[in-house]
Amino acid sequence: MTMTKGDHKVKQMARWLIGVFAGAVLFGGVMVPGVSATPLCALSNLATPTEGLACIGNSGSLFYSGTGTVTITPQANFASFDSFLVLYKATALGLGSELPAAGFVLASNHPLSGPFTFDPAALGFLAGQELVFALGVDTTPPGTFASIDYRVFMGPAGRNTPIGIQDDLEFVSSTSTSQTFLVGFEDRLSTDPLRDGVAHEGDFNDHIFQFTGALLPPPPKVPNPGALWLLGMGLLGIGIVGRRRARQ
Repeated sequence: MTMTKGDHKVKQMARWLIGVFAGAVLFGGVMVPGVSATPLCALSNLATPTEGLACIGNSGSLFYSGTGTVTITPQANFASFDSFLVLYKATALGLGSELPAAGFVLASNHPLSGPFTFDPAALGFLAGQELVFALGVDTTPPGTFASIDYRVFMGPAGRNTPIGIQDDLEFVSSTSTSQTFLVGFEDRLSTDPLRDGVAHEGDFNDHIFQFTGALLPPPPKVPNPGALWLLGMGLLGIGIVGRRRARQ
């Protein structure tokens, strides 16, 4: 079949668009700020934690699915400080509005306590709302709980003072009605020279909790710069092959 002049223009335009898109993806991948050589934390570092294994937490958050309960089970940890878990509403952060419903200072780490089961709806949470957990940290000798010196929050680094990521959340498994996650906290502040690991990054296993129940599934992963670069190379290759074929 003989190609018309219009067909040639359409093919040329398609090749041009592929080339532009591939170049943009490649450029975007190259221009994304470099990632530290220190690895992101992984599920293995929470399921079988390694002391001092420096990694970068992901500031993950947990959200209520709207029906059912949530069970929190403290895991083995390497904390030298005393700490306990407190629940906040995201709309009331900074107002001292912990939710200590009947025994709801949750889990302490010296000794380990729990598991604890609670109904977020009974505490006023709606479907899709974030369950903001904080770790109350006491830096006095273990086992005393003399005072709470500071709190470190799950979620965005800006919730913490000084600003810094204090948690890592990893998806474990799911059923039709339940999700399971492991959450590891770093109990030293981001500027603390004694923070576990190197360059103040931490190992995010000072206090580890398993959360199971009425939680939303994890959001989809965002492609990393390396994946964008490979995608761009593939599209560029398609464009080159198409141009060569058109010339033959």
